Amino acid sequence: MANGKTAYFKEFQIYHDTALNFYHALKECKKQEISRLVVEPGVYKITPEGCAQKVLNISNHGFNGPKRIGVLIDGMEDFEIDFSSATLLCDGIIQPLAITGSKNITVKNLRVKFTVLPMLQATVVVRGDGWVDAKPLEDGARVKLWGNKLLGECAENTWADMDLNIEFNGETGEIEAGTGDNTLGVCAGDVNFEYTGEGLLHVSGIKRCPPIGNVLVFYCSRRLSSNIFCEGSADLTFANIDMCDSYGMGILAELCKNITVDRFNTVREDGHFYTVCADATHFVNCEGLIKLENSTFVGQFDDALNAHGMYTRIAEKGDGWLLVKEMHFMATGIKIFRPGDRFAVLHSRTLIPYGEIILDDVEYINDTYAKLYVKDDLSNIKVGDDLENLTTSPDVIFRNNTVRDNRARGMLLATRGKVLVENNYFHTGGCAFFFESDGEYWFEAGATADVTIRSNTFDRCKYGDWGDAVIQFYPRREEEEGKYFHGKISITDNEFILGTNYVAQFDNIDTLTVKGNSFKAEEGNEPEVTIHHVRCEDVQEDIKRK
Repeated sequence: MANGKTAYFKEFQIYHDTALNFYHALKECKKQEISRLVVEPGVYKITPEGCAQKVLNISNHGFNGPKRIGVLIDGMEDFEIDFSSATLLCDGIIQPLAITGSKNITVKNLRVKFTVLPMLQATVVVRGDGWVDAKPLEDGARVKLWGNKLLGECAENTWADMDLNIEFNGETGEIEAGTGDNTLGVCAGDVNFEYTGEGLLHVSGIKRCPPIGNVLVFYCSRRLSSNIFCEGSADLTFANIDMCDSYGMGILAELCKNITVDRFNTVREDGHFYTVCADATHFVNCEGLIKLENSTFVGQFDDALNAHGMYTRIAEKGDGWLLVKEMHFMATGIKIFRPGDRFAVLHSRTLIPYGEIILDDVEYINDTYAKLYVKDDLSNIKVGDDLENLTTSPDVIFRNNTVRDNRARGMLLATRGKVLVENNYFHTGGCAFFFESDGEYWFEAGATADVTIRSNTFDRCKYGDWGDAVIQFYPRREEEEGKYFHGKISITDNEFILGTNYVAQFDNIDTLTVKGNSFKAEEGNEPEVTIHHVRCEDVQEDIKRK
């Protein structure tokens, strides 16, 4: 069946269903120790019926449990799958590709697309006082009217109100300047919809009427799957991956070590103004090195990259044990506790560590509670404080990438590893960088230790909503004298083309360097540069303008 260590997908097509054939092919590759599977070029339609099924707890999506998976790489080592630029065309609620419990895996030359999504985009053609008429740009197979409400099919035969709307400039493809979520001035669920005899969508009960020619996108923010999901795996490489759209995030990795992403692109096609419907890439409690290079992130509905850990709350304690609770419903079931891992103990509001423990053993009681066994002294640890896994805090390299025309921000960085961001282009509706961690709502950890942002171009960032400055550090709710949440931050030799004068808001940083950057107004005029510092200890700064 196999040619040496390489096999071809066509040799495994024994079923009528494409997903069943992928299941069979990967099973045989594992059994026969085949190291490389080549998928012939073409379009492979995937429907839920034949997909592999596995329980997945996908962070920041909120729909954990059994998932139907088009291509499942489970418990494999030293394996490459080359899709030869083939398209996985997903029809239904599907997790296109998942990698679990595997090591040294390469996925390359893949295109992911869905037939339809619970989403509608429409071009404004007429506007009046409190209403617009808009021409739908697609067939809306997963969209319908129920009374005067616009519904999207967020799960099979389950319909929900469109709960978000955003607006793109019809000529430039950017988020419309000055807008954010719910650009109509009210939530999409509170808007009245009806179809006219001319096939237009009449949208009324709104407070803001977008310009004629702009494109409104209505959607259900139900993140039912991520296009590529990785869990408990190491040494993963993704190369030449195009993603046209999604139910949720593009790549999401949890508890993985060493991930390389090269030439990963969110791609607008078929007249779409949007691409993936959440973060393009997202990394939770990973370790080792996360490297993203030579990629383009355009039109996604959230950040290009988000790397963070998770805070958990100490609920009870006893002699040699702690009972901890996973606090956010979108993080339940993720097994972030592993024997041998090192944890910081933090005050829940300042998030400043005051102790460390080494985990000896763990007992998972359910998706919410875990009992941790430790040999360390627990006498000073307080119930109600938080834990942060220090072992799962990766280094990050983000280099030679483009981020533009997307909802929300560019990058969220919350890792204690060494971070390098260089030679990138940012044109984001919100902040290009947003540094935020909290122990009260999202419970996303944690502080940064060593971040270098150099030789990037920031082109009119923060031209819409989602933040206050091009680079923003969110303030802590409470502080501790002489202690700082962030460690070393260096921002050097970048070019800022300003759409806003508010360049940076720095907060709670031990060592801050801002040097060698150039600033110019959009029209080339001398700009006024605004940079705020709050509780920054060692600040080295110059302001160079051109």
